[in-house]
Amino acid sequence: MPTSNDNADLRRAALEYHELPRPGKISVTPTKQLTNQRDLALALVHQQDPALEVDGEMRADCALDSALRRSILPNSTLRGRCIS
Repeated sequence: MPTSNDNADLRRAALEYHELPRPGKISVTPTKQLTNQRDLALALVHQQDPALEVDGEMRADCALDSALRRSILPNSTLRGRCIS
């Protein structure tokens, strides 16, 4: 069980972390306007791994089944094999 000293130390460390810039914090320099949270999330993901296939939020069955994905989301950039 955390003590009050543990909580105080954790709070102090959190405040210090957010007060000063440090190596390892993620920063994004957008090349286009980010109009919503989805755009920002995609920019963060692509900054970390540009080769990762990401197409935003979708149901798992749609993400895993290429035929279903093409019928529901014809403009999806995801490629992949059909599992059905």
